[in-house]
Amino acid sequence: MNKKFFWTLLALLLILFSSCTSNRSRGPVPLRVSPNDAEIFYQSGMQHFEAGDYARAIYDFETALIFYPNHEASIESLEIARSLYVESEREPESEEEFYLRGERHFLAEDYENAILYYTQALAENPDHLDALIRRASALFHISNFESALQDLNYALLLDPANAEAFYNRGITYFVMDDYQNALVDLNRAIELNPFNAEAYHSRAMLYFTTGDYERSVEDFEAYINFNPHDTDALMLLDLVRSLI
Repeated sequence: MNKKFFWTLLALLLILFSSCTSNRSRGPVPLRVSPNDAEIFYQSGMQHFEAGDYARAIYDFETALIFYPNHEASIESLEIARSLYVESEREPESEEEFYLRGERHFLAEDYENAILYYTQALAENPDHLDALIRRASALFHISNFESALQDLNYALLLDPANAEAFYNRGITYFVMDDYQNALVDLNRAIELNPFNAEAYHSRAMLYFTTGDYERSVEDFEAYINFNPHDTDALMLLDLVRSLI
């Protein structure tokens, strides 16, 4: 072997060994304290918490506390999330517990399981108005429109002035191409609750679909008064105006 090559190789190995042992002696690098990173994980945890996903919320709160152990909001929220997680794993026993479990699945967009728990709540109390309306919404999301109508019809028998039920039935008729009944229900929904922005938007779309562009413009303008930064609605408004 060439002596020059041998000594060069030996020197490189010694440098490499020295570097490894030096790094090893330093020990692990401690995680920096970062309130900003803690806040990011805290906000993520709150999103999961509000959606009823307590397991992910717990993970995010615990991660926030790794970055900043004194983050008070994470400490408090972690305790609540742990308590609710234990409670959420218990099987419901009352109509309200079945309903709330349905709500948890609905917010997570798990509509099939939401329907299951709303149905169990209604088995305990067939006149549970909120369960009827929410089950109808879940049925709507899986395109079971006929069953959604049945629930909403019964809900309106129980409460003939329920604005939410009229609105939901109106948009159900709309997607079923029953424009006449859709308009009747959306009109009634707005009459009962003139602050429901989505009702104006849905009725604007209904008027647009049926060619009543002037009324469509009026409703889009009403909707935009509630949501002035909705760029999609602003574009639709310009489109409908161009057709008049």
